[in-house]
Amino acid sequence: MSFSEEIASKALVACARCCCICNKFVALKIELHHIVERAAGGGDTFENCIPLCFNCHADMRSYDHKHPKGRKYTRDELIQHRDRWYRIVASGQSRSSFAPEATISIDNSNKRLDSTLEWESNPRFGFSFAHPSTWDRDDPTNADGNCFHDPLNPQVEIAAWGGYAVLSPDLYSWVEQTIGFIERDLGFRLITRIASGGHIFDFDTNEADSVCQTRQQVEGIRVVYTIEEKSVMFTVMQKFFQHGKTQFSIMCKAPSKIFDQYEGLFLDIATKFRILGPKSAPFARGNGK
Repeated sequence: MSFSEEIASKALVACARCCCICNKFVALKIELHHIVERAAGGGDTFENCIPLCFNCHADMRSYDHKHPKGRKYTRDELIQHRDRWYRIVASGQSRSSFAPEATISIDNSNKRLDSTLEWESNPRFGFSFAHPSTWDRDDPTNADGNCFHDPLNPQVEIAAWGGYAVLSPDLYSWVEQTIGFIERDLGFRLITRIASGGHIFDFDTNEADSVCQTRQQVEGIRVVYTIEEKSVMFTVMQKFFQHGKTQFSIMCKAPSKIFDQYEGLFLDIATKFRILGPKSAPFARGNGK
C-alpha cells in the first residue's frame, strides 16, 4: 500500500508542492516518502509522510550502510525539516524560486512593511540577487558585495559578496573553513547544513537568431546557525557557491527571537541568488581581459 489520496492531497497542500528538504518548488516532480520505512513498521499516515523532490528522494535510498559516506538523514531530522517547511507555507511566506518578482509583507513589531523584491547586480564578481525594494542600502567600499537593512529594524540584514578561492580550493573545504572560524564565536550553534544548488544565468542566440536565456546548474550549500553579537542572539541563513576560482555567498541575518518572521523571505532570496555568465557580466572575474 501507499499513502491514500486524502493524505497525499493534504501533504501536497501543506508543502505547496515544494520539497521539504531543499525547499524548491517542483510542481509535478514530487514524491511522498515514508519517514520510517514500511519494512521497519512505518505506516501510511500523514505523520509519517514527507514530500520530496526527485533528487532529495534519491538521497534517501542511496545511502550504503556497508560503505557509509556522509551522514544519513535521521527520522527526527526529516520531521524537523518537514514541520519547519509546513509552518513557512502556512504563514504565507513561501515563494516559488522561479518567480522573478514577488510581493512581500512582514509583520515587524506590529508595523507592516509592504515591498517588492528587486534585483541587484554586482559587476565586479558577476552575480545578482533579490532584495526588498524599500530596504536601506549600505555597501562596502571595496565593491566586493552589497548589503541591505530593514528600515524598521536595522539589525535585520541581507548581504551578498564574491571573492577569489585563495585559502580554500573547493566549495566543501571553504564551507568547512568558514564554519570552523565562526564556531569560535559566542552563541554559535549549527542548526542546518544542506546541499542547495543554484544556477549560472546567461544568454545566447538560437537558430532563429533570437536571444534566449541559458541556465547551468552549480553546486551550493546552505547553512543556518546562531551567533551572539553585542549580547543579542542572531540566527543566520547563509548560502555558499563556487564557480571556477570564484566564491559567492549570500547571508541573511535577524535577531533569533524574530527570525521566524523573516525565514520565508530569507529562503526565497537565498534560492534566487544567481551567478552571471560571461555574456551577462563580460567584465566580471577577468572575463573582459
